[in-house]
Amino acid sequence: MEKVNILLVDDHPENLVALEAILDSPFYCLIKAASGVEALKHLLLDEFALILLDVAMPDLDGFETAVLIKKRPKLRDIPIIFLTAFSKEEPFIFRGYSVGAVDYVFKPFEPMVLRSKVAVFAELFRNREQIKRQGELLRQSERREHERRFLEQEWASQKRYRHLADAVPQIIWTAGRDGAVDYFNQQWHLYTGLTLEQCEGWKWKRAIHPEDLPRLLQQWREALKRGSGWKLNAG
Repeated sequence: MEKVNILLVDDHPENLVALEAILDSPFYCLIKAASGVEALKHLLLDEFALILLDVAMPDLDGFETAVLIKKRPKLRDIPIIFLTAFSKEEPFIFRGYSVGAVDYVFKPFEPMVLRSKVAVFAELFRNREQIKRQGELLRQSERREHERRFLEQEWASQKRYRHLADAVPQIIWTAGRDGAVDYFNQQWHLYTGLTLEQCEGWKWKRAIHPEDLPRLLQQWREALKRGSGWKLNAG
């Protein structure tokens, strides 16, 4: 089972130590933050399954930190469990839910309750990640299948084209963007007596009379720049 990151946020070191002791597990990577600002920095660097966030912190309290987290699209889906030793009254609790909390844990921590809550969200995270990986594998498989079909269609199209090109009495060839020839029809081979291996790429120049070659090469390069066809006329 893969480890998941859990962010522990509390301005009291003793509370962080207590959280670490309760949640110590080979399945969790526990990352500590002593303030809301420090928590935000961690969230920008790593992916987290869950945030345990203290409500009462100086400068930037838990509610304010939660609001900032939920404003960021990449972070807004991370579950937040608020930690508090203060009021259990409904207005206080509702405020936490209104800023994005999914649950509350009250201090002092009850180990079994805390571990159970964390385990649920850790498992949900693993399931989501597994679904994402499966989705990506499916998309990769679909892309490979699409590429395979495209290559089959491309090959069939080239095959039909070459059959047609071999049937005409004129010389026909094709080349890549760099001007290197990758195909000659049968008329070329009959006319020059050269095999494809002897004239592919730029080796076709050997079939041209040396006096005609500079002019024909210039015409060929201009045709490549224009992206247009070119009719070889050595006369």
